[in-house]
Amino acid sequence: KDQYDDADHYSEEKFAEWMPPENEQTGDGRTALNEKYGY
Repeated sequence: KDQYDDADHYSEEKFAEWMPPENEQTGDGRTALNEKYGY
């Protein structure tokens, strides 16, 4: 179960990194994903 939890968290982090933002860039480098994940 611990492995599953770690993998799930890791997957979410990677998902936020590799998903290309489309039509959500504001020009200052922030996106909807930045707001969603608190970056």
